[in-house]
Amino acid sequence: MRRLAAALEATRIMRSRIGKEEILAGALREIEGDVELATAARMATGIAMSVSDPRPLGVGWALLFEVASVSTGWDAYVLRECARRVGELGEAFGLLIARLPGVDAREGLPLAEVSRLYDALAGTGKREVKRALLLRAFARATPLETKYLAKIFHASLRVGAQGGVLEGAIARAFGRPIDDVRAAAAIVTDRHRSGRARGARARRSAS
Repeated sequence: MRRLAAALEATRIMRSRIGKEEILAGALREIEGDVELATAARMATGIAMSVSDPRPLGVGWALLFEVASVSTGWDAYVLRECARRVGELGEAFGLLIARLPGVDAREGLPLAEVSRLYDALAGTGKREVKRALLLRAFARATPLETKYLAKIFHASLRVGAQGGVLEGAIARAFGRPIDDVRAAAAIVTDRHRSGRARGARARRSAS
């Protein structure tokens, strides 16, 4: 995830739409494995789970705040003040993690592991299990990975990669016509909507 986090940071700073697409395309092009690539593409738009998977992660602000406090070693007051000054919790989490001794030696989290983390979080309703999973992940994440993982959990990812920018990046990364990428995205979205409609209809019929 290290390369993706760096690309998200560069995309956030970049103002040009074409520049954003090229940065993300470079990151996507270097990712090996279908699971890893799909995970990266979703994360670039601030989404953790596939559109076909309706399960919530169940990581609210209070849990994320607690994990950030334990992971950084700072108490609630300091963490809250830092979040207030920099604008939100993800930024503060990343900054405070960067102050820990030995953090530069962290290898970071592979995208496949991030995908498994999302699945494990969505698969349990137990707060203590979620807490343990998050603490284990953030103990290995780099400061920049921490920042963007937290932003996605907190639904506060704002790097300008939503919608058309990601589609353009995918087209550039793999040399595909943009219309083909848009058509594929539309098919996935339509299937998801149809599945949700069928599920809602079945629930109404059963009630």
